[in-house]
Amino acid sequence: MESETFPRWGPVTEPATMLTDYALAASALYFASGVHGALPPDRIVAQWLWVLGFATFGLAALTGGTMHGFRLAMGEPARKALWNVTVTLIATGGVLFVSAGAASGLSRSGAAAAWMLAGICVSAAGVAVVRARLGLHTHLNHNDVYHLIQIAGFYLIYRGVLEIGGI
Repeated sequence: MESETFPRWGPVTEPATMLTDYALAASALYFASGVHGALPPDRIVAQWLWVLGFATFGLAALTGGTMHGFRLAMGEPARKALWNVTVTLIATGGVLFVSAGAASGLSRSGAAAAWMLAGICVSAAGVAVVRARLGLHTHLNHNDVYHLIQIAGFYLIYRGVLEIGGI
């Protein structure tokens, strides 16, 4: 669905998408800060991979929200460049999460693995919403719903990380 310009928002083209993306960015950055110091000293590599993973996803949401919110104002070349940065950050965040999971020794922690599996399933449901283009309203589209679902998915993964640290 092509978005429209909302005159009351000035140059903002997709205010709900921008705001939900920024909420996703804020939550991911909050989780990054919460992971810092949450794991025992023997898991310092895993801890930093989780911090970097959440922070990278936070930056991806920030750049994605900016692209959605100001795409018409910024012009096509800048929009494409910002979207390429966003996609690269998403892919990097995924690699960091997989690496963090491996470094965390999840196979030794059933509760942590359960939290993280729930987070992965919730995140997959969010992707299904985007793919099916399931929105709740004209001004709360599939991307917006995905962002809200992904916040829940990140929270569950975050709880899993805290479980590894016994918190």
